[in-house]
Amino acid sequence: MDASQKTCFRSGLSFISLLLGILLAYSKVSAQEPVAYKQAEDSREVFIGPDNKARLVLSPPLPAGSRVSVSEFQNYQGQGFPADLKLADSQIEPLVLTIPATDISGPFWGYLAINDRETYGLSLARFGPGLLTGESLRFAGGEKAWLELDISQQLAYGQDLEFRVTVQDFESGETLDIYKSGTAQMLMEEGKSLLPLNITQLDIHTRYLSTLETRVGETGFLPRRFYLTVEDRKRDGLFKAVPDIVTEKSSVRLSIEAVKRLQGISASTQTASTARFNPATDVEITLNNYSLWLRDTSDNSALEARSLAAGDIQEIEIRRSKLMPGKHQFTLELSALNAKESLSTEITFVVKKHAAWAFSALILGVLLSFVVTKGLKLGFERGALRKRINAIKQQSWLRNDRWGAQPIVRAFIRVIMADRALNYRPPYRWLNKVYLSRLVTAPQILATEIEQVEGRLEVYSKLNRIAIRWGVAPSSNGSIKGMDYRIMWRANKEVRYLVYKLSQLHNDEKIPAEVLAKLDRLEAWSDPDVLLKEYQVSQKRDIDKLLPQIDEKRFEDKISKKYCTQLRDILMKPRELKTIHALLEVEENYILLKLLWEQRRWPARCRKLVEKMEAKHALEVILEEFDEEIWQILNTPETLRIVMPEGGAIEQYALNEFKVECARPEANTFLFKHGLKFEWYIDYKGKKPLTPITRGPSVTQFIPQISPDIKVEVSVQIRWGDKCISLEGEKALRFTTRPTRRFKDLWPVNSSEIASVIIALLLALLAGFQSDAFNEALQGSWPELLVLLAWGIGADQMKNLIQNLNTLGR
Repeated sequence: MDASQKTCFRSGLSFISLLLGILLAYSKVSAQEPVAYKQAEDSREVFIGPDNKARLVLSPPLPAGSRVSVSEFQNYQGQGFPADLKLADSQIEPLVLTIPATDISGPFWGYLAINDRETYGLSLARFGPGLLTGESLRFAGGEKAWLELDISQQLAYGQDLEFRVTVQDFESGETLDIYKSGTAQMLMEEGKSLLPLNITQLDIHTRYLSTLETRVGETGFLPRRFYLTVEDRKRDGLFKAVPDIVTEKSSVRLSIEAVKRLQGISASTQTASTARFNPATDVEITLNNYSLWLRDTSDNSALEARSLAAGDIQEIEIRRSKLMPGKHQFTLELSALNAKESLSTEITFVVKKHAAWAFSALILGVLLSFVVTKGLKLGFERGALRKRINAIKQQSWLRNDRWGAQPIVRAFIRVIMADRALNYRPPYRWLNKVYLSRLVTAPQILATEIEQVEGRLEVYSKLNRIAIRWGVAPSSNGSIKGMDYRIMWRANKEVRYLVYKLSQLHNDEKIPAEVLAKLDRLEAWSDPDVLLKEYQVSQKRDIDKLLPQIDEKRFEDKISKKYCTQLRDILMKPRELKTIHALLEVEENYILLKLLWEQRRWPARCRKLVEKMEAKHALEVILEEFDEEIWQILNTPETLRIVMPEGGAIEQYALNEFKVECARPEANTFLFKHGLKFEWYIDYKGKKPLTPITRGPSVTQFIPQISPDIKVEVSVQIRWGDKCISLEGEKALRFTTRPTRRFKDLWPVNSSEIASVIIALLLALLAGFQSDAFNEALQGSWPELLVLLAWGIGADQMKNLIQNLNTLGR
């Protein structure tokens, strides 16, 4: 291979390395965690972020249709500006204020108005870093002075933050700069920043008014003010001379001797860090097992451990971390709080070269290419699936449903479990087989689940809309203005029938055309012509079902038997029902007959009902008095209790039906089955308990948490108007769940993928051994290691190209 061929070859491999770097950077940016927003409260300061926007979260969220407006913000001088208000979704959570101004030194004040009634005061400004050392600082003249800042709220600005610290003499009024970005090194770590202040030009025993100004480009923050006093302090103590050190070992010990007492010894370096070597992170410097890198100045025990008595000789250990082959040189500077002079020495770590680096570069190239390629493909699949899941979660029937219909709860369980599987994060994610398994296989398993839910979105939405219209959903008040209660009763019955039919279907089973047609007809009941026709069909079906059951001989009371016969004969007569009023009259007779037949085993109650019927009491009065009597029976002790679902142990993320059982058969009437509101409270020790509300004595729910031995408590409050029966405390149901077996742990890669990677790796090694880059890499040339890394990447990508060509050929 001549020189021109080498040049072309290395250029191609460098291009591949550059492309890989771009892909890795894209993955890193995409993995950033979302910003957590603060809750907005009355008269609350609001922080303006780097994107020139302020975010507010209202708690609890406002309902859809609420009106929110923001007044113009103004300061003390009357200067102001408008802020554009954007709503993230229909429930106004969060609110985003877009600030047109680029420099807000503030603060500015404005108001947030909700529905023209509720008003909240807002203080808007860009707040600068806080002072960790208080508002009154004291330093000794001529020593190093550090200003500690809290920049946790400004981390998003990164290195774009510019600081300026000035002092003002009270007597002369003169202003001096003691720190300005770019004049010295600014240390940033874990939300804190240390600014080195130049106080050599300040007078001793003088108090100065100081100002911290913070900017990002043209954007300014509110300044912080503090007082700074320079004191006189005697400084003494010197280090003994130390020679330069060159070593091939991983650590070296440096002996120092204090001429006088040295307090708070610390290490620093002016050596610029590079991509291969950063002394502040790659070298550990300790004295008495305490780090000498200046990070924490408030720990008294650490300060004492870093001090030496006069004449004391101690060893400082300097240990390097794993470095790439080559020479790593830096200047170490040792200083103390009360030492006038510092001690500097050159330290050079020599890392020997060996063949393992060259082999590792080739192997890493192949594996890195495989992981990145598979990771990008997997990332696109997971991203697309996450968008589909989020789209389903935004559906109104899923977000607002609390009436506990089994078809909707079944869909909800699959969406929530899919969302949890996609966001599974164990403590040690990259070493966890379970995480890798779910990371790779979850999209394949969950895609089918989400497709089945998506196929029924329209049906679920329509079912929820109909249920709310006819008062089945407990969130409604159970009535529609201007609508006869008998029509609502009939519509509720049809909705319950549809829910039952949908509950019987398997996950992948097609919804019968009969159910879809019935759903469409029920939705069209608002049309008088459709209502008349469908109402008559539903009514005739129930009457035909009831009449064959009626047997007068089952009544012990003669009057009840006679009245039952009369009602049956009336319903058996053929009649032309051409108006809704005629249908409602038949409905009334049907309700009376059904009520009388259900109470046939209790003669006294039957006789009381007949007396009210013969006295021509209104049906509403009869039912209300009857329900009052049933409520009294339900309210007696030991009548109601919560029972476990059938099947024994309850599995997490599995459908379970919790029921309230009535021990008195005479109270098991329409009131108990459909007329009461059951407010359930299912506490599974998670983030938020389940609080479904149903119109019947049962609820279908699941425990949305994966953890062993979750203890669950189920309680319920039963309401009828303003009356309540509580099954809580000792009456609550308690049990322990077992983890779900829904998803099994699978291997993240299959055998064909493993075989193809091994072949690519062998080819890369065989070809790499013959190249000049391999021989030069053994001598410690890091550019040649990058060439070998790109060589391995190219071998794996060639394998992918051949596989894709074979796929296209087939």
